[in-house]
Amino acid sequence: MPIVAVPMLKPALAQHLAFQNSLHVLRQMGVTLMFDPSAPYERRMPTWDDVLSELDRAMGGASA
Repeated sequence: MPIVAVPMLKPALAQHLAFQNSLHVLRQMGVTLMFDPSAPYERRMPTWDDVLSELDRAMGGASA
């Protein structure tokens, strides 16, 4: 089952070692993460169109 995660959290928590380790483990498990730690905090959340497009891609383009 494809999983797409879109974490949105404060910068201090995003730098926490436990969060970084969790991202690594989730990626190893095949979870698609839409998270850009280098983006400014106000722009870290992707648009809903981007999230839905990624979900569609993860599901093999089921809605195409």
